[in-house]
Amino acid sequence: YPWILLRLFGSLRRNDEANHGAAVRSQGNQSATLWPRTKMATRTYKDYSQFGEDEIIEKLLDRIGVKNEWCLEIGAGDGRQLSNTLAYRQKGWSSLLIEKNPNQIQDLLDNAGENATVVFGEITDLDSQLLMAEAPLDLDFASIDVDGQDYWLWHDMEKYRPRIMCIEYSPYIKHA
Repeated sequence: YPWILLRLFGSLRRNDEANHGAAVRSQGNQSATLWPRTKMATRTYKDYSQFGEDEIIEKLLDRIGVKNEWCLEIGAGDGRQLSNTLAYRQKGWSSLLIEKNPNQIQDLLDNAGENATVVFGEITDLDSQLLMAEAPLDLDFASIDVDGQDYWLWHDMEKYRPRIMCIEYSPYIKHA
């Protein structure tokens, strides 16, 4: 079962405990929390992500080991600001970066890195995009942050099972 990093937003205030996620490992009906929610945003780590996710991802990778140096980011934006994969792309990891916003095209291409496959537009078959990018079935890390359809994108990943998965959830966004 993959490690799952959930970002739950109860409000937009930085110090609100509801802003912090929890790293959990699912196993049937049981889950184990890796870090208490209040200790997750210590900001002692040089990171690029919004709420310190890359520090947590790094700690998870220290615990389970890096297997194939592959990552996926859906909702990649400009590839730099608030990126959950930039630190790994800078280390030479291969990646698939997906972004729907046409205003981000040039910035994402400029910031993607040498080992990145960039896809623009709406994705209807994520497994086929991963296959075309030659991603391993058990890529080390994936992040989905598309403000509304996150669950459905993850749900549609049938063949691919990232070892660590980061998904954002906001109760303030109307979900389809």
